[in-house]
Amino acid sequence: MGRNRRNSRKRLKILEIIDTRTFMRILGILLVVCIISSIVIVYRFSEDKKLLAKQKQEMESRIQTIFKEAENNLEQVNTAQRDAIIDIGVVGDILCTNNMMNDALKDDGTYDFKHMYKEIEQYISNNDFNVGTMETNFYSGENYSGNKTYNSPKEFAEQLRENIDVVTLANNHIWDYGYNGLKETNEYLQGIGMETCGVTPNNETSYQIIETKGVKIAFLAYTYNFDLENEETKKYINIYEEERVKQDIEKAKEESEYICVLMHWGDISTNKVNSEQENIANFLISEGVDMILGSHPGVVQKMEIKQNKEGKNILVAYSLGNFLATFGNDNYNTEILLNVQLGKNADTGEVVLTKVDYIPVYMLDQGKKEENRYCLVDMKKLATDYASGNKQATDRINRKTYNILVKQLENLDRIIKDNNEKK
Repeated sequence: MGRNRRNSRKRLKILEIIDTRTFMRILGILLVVCIISSIVIVYRFSEDKKLLAKQKQEMESRIQTIFKEAENNLEQVNTAQRDAIIDIGVVGDILCTNNMMNDALKDDGTYDFKHMYKEIEQYISNNDFNVGTMETNFYSGENYSGNKTYNSPKEFAEQLRENIDVVTLANNHIWDYGYNGLKETNEYLQGIGMETCGVTPNNETSYQIIETKGVKIAFLAYTYNFDLENEETKKYINIYEEERVKQDIEKAKEESEYICVLMHWGDISTNKVNSEQENIANFLISEGVDMILGSHPGVVQKMEIKQNKEGKNILVAYSLGNFLATFGNDNYNTEILLNVQLGKNADTGEVVLTKVDYIPVYMLDQGKKEENRYCLVDMKKLATDYASGNKQATDRINRKTYNILVKQLENLDRIIKDNNEKK
């Protein structure tokens, strides 16, 4: 009873200081502030939804514009009987950082990386095969490393094998552990069923022929002249040289119906394509290549359709960004999953590009305290769900993360749309 008397005295003192009229005014002001705040929140969510809807429409329209040049090929294939339709998925650079290993490490000492790409598997699981750039080693002679030099647990490759079928090893990290690291990595990946290209530790053919649905596709892979270039590395790694590439293309033409070159090129961290990349692309097209897929910058660069001397449309994707990596930078975390469809004309036997699209993806850091810290997410879907007030999305990300996703979607649109603007 004593406590209730004390509370009553406090209320009486407050009422002595503030009369009823003043109290009602304050209450009214607080009510108005609450109403205005609610209106602002509702308005902001409404504007967010409009922005996402407009952005989605613009991005889809832009994709159609980018590949408008391919209409002649599309019409030719679509009006003829097709012997085969081949769906190819392409991902960016595959690395395994220290943060990723810490996230994947289990109590029993094994590693489980599957949660990192579980949400985006649906976009690549139904393809005939998927292609990527493997920028880590699997070498038993050294400890694991996910910084500057890359050497990863074998579970990383074994779990990726469920979705990734072809990888290029022609990159600036394949020589992190010298010849022994290269040789063991190549043999291990081949042993678990991954097709590799771009290296020749046993003097094998420098390219890979993939046959699917009766169509033979050649994958040639090359890397830029990295710092460790010498006569030894040239023996085992496909370092880009025009004469070497020309000879490989001529051989590949005899064994395949479609030639794809995987190029490790460009400047790191920039969305701008440099003149060397442009020159290499033009040379490859002049020599008869049908598609060019780039890697190394770690961020997304433009895609375009170029035409060869016969008028055939050639897809050039200069960089898809990273696929698996955690560098803590929004530009690095933004990437695309590229879906390419090829069709074989039953009348002429020619294999042509019939469809191209992509999914914007983001490597989300869910926080150090989360059991599964890192995961790739569909940027447009997550942002749209958040803007729509979807509880699962609003529980998962905050306003700051949502703003990052929207900003990066806009940046991605500009990167692909504006070929010359420096980002």
